Amino acid sequence: MVVSGAQAQSGVEAPGPKEHYLAEQKSTGKVFGAYFYPRYSGLYALAPAAFVTKMDSARQVFDGLLGRYAPQLEARFVEEQRTENRFYFDRLLLDYPDVHHTYTGQKATLPAAVTRRLRRNQADFDRPELLTNNDFKEYFRSYLRLQVKRELRKPAYARQDNQWLQATWQLLPQLIQNRQCREFWQQEYLYNHLDNHGVKNVADMVGSFNASCQDTAYRGKINRLYEQELAGRRGHMVRSYKTVGAQSLDLHLFGAAPSGAEKARPAIVFFHGGSWSEGKPDWFFGVCEDFAKRGWVACAVEYRTVDRHNTLPFAAVRDARSAMRWLRQHATELGLDTARIVATGNSAGGHLAVATALATGHDEPTDDLRWSPHPNAVVANAGVYDLTTTGNSWIGKDLKDKAQVRSISPVHLVRPGLPPMLLLHGTQDGNVPVATAEAFRQAAAGAGNRIELVTLPGAGHFIWFDPRFGKQVAERRNAFLQGLGY
Repeated sequence: MVVSGAQAQSGVEAPGPKEHYLAEQKSTGKVFGAYFYPRYSGLYALAPAAFVTKMDSARQVFDGLLGRYAPQLEARFVEEQRTENRFYFDRLLLDYPDVHHTYTGQKATLPAAVTRRLRRNQADFDRPELLTNNDFKEYFRSYLRLQVKRELRKPAYARQDNQWLQATWQLLPQLIQNRQCREFWQQEYLYNHLDNHGVKNVADMVGSFNASCQDTAYRGKINRLYEQELAGRRGHMVRSYKTVGAQSLDLHLFGAAPSGAEKARPAIVFFHGGSWSEGKPDWFFGVCEDFAKRGWVACAVEYRTVDRHNTLPFAAVRDARSAMRWLRQHATELGLDTARIVATGNSAGGHLAVATALATGHDEPTDDLRWSPHPNAVVANAGVYDLTTTGNSWIGKDLKDKAQVRSISPVHLVRPGLPPMLLLHGTQDGNVPVATAEAFRQAAAGAGNRIELVTLPGAGHFIWFDPRFGKQVAERRNAFLQGLGY
């Protein structure tokens, strides 16, 4: 190893082969990412053989780089890197049939040789040493997701809550024999569910985990979060606004009081985000408490999601409209002013807030249609206004009539007579491009509606809790509502 005079004097050791390799690998990864991800939908639309050829060629670049450095590196490190390369590119191949179907509407299968290659990876599910390998873990998550989708075709799940977790719980013992590996994934999926979907109807599963898991650290981690989530659901009013099949859906209410006791209060109704796939009303409990202290009735809505109920956004739209109807129907009991009801939400929740006023073709058959679902004002943070874009292709993938998606897509439903709306959107939103918000604003304003779009320069998607923009979002919302006299 050659050390320069300056390095010798400073005591800093010159970079070794490992550092050089990692730097070159990082650079190579950036080049691949810049090629692959902007072309994601187009690449997955390729025929199977063409896609496999491109992915295998890219993998050879990474394996070749590792091969050049391998003689200078520790054997264990080389094996770890080779394993990372394998699982990263195998995951891209594993996802191909499902993603190809999403973007093209056509079913396709991988070549038999590739399928056999991927099947051999299943033996690695019982290797505890791989649980620290992020590429392996991403591969397993993709594999399990595909298995869960197949498992949920069984009629037995149709009337259950938390369906994805229930299916996962059935599959993990079938896929993994090693106890250490199985308990790792059980706590991983259970923790994620509690964190991102909540505690409703999971007591039995938590109890089963505690009874079977031998790892005390895992049990402690799950139980701490479970008790924390339970505690957060105490101290406010909870009402069921709807029952669908065997499942009830709840409203979490803060500041509600009979109107006879005091002047009726304005109400604000929060719909959580999560791509209509995850999320929980609990995310709004803090802001609901703040509004209640300011004299509002604040409400956080539970609605059907993909992961809990195995439903599409159409069900979420019906739920949002049902919730608004229920609030109007029970206004006297709750002490809310039916002339001042605001619907608001983040991301997919912003879409639902807008859809309560626009998606007139989506009402639950059990709803009392004498009550209007329309809010008196709407505030949407990073909302989704066009569900027909490529990024939302999964919604219509299995629909016979793909045009159904337009029926819940706000930009395609604009009409006169909409409530005043405030749209807040980041200019650098990589999840929902700001251009879609501008297109909706133009269409709504063109129909004679009062609508304002506030763009936040440099902001990404999660503007509601980004410390750089969260305060500005709240201030803009409050000013808008004050301007309406709320």
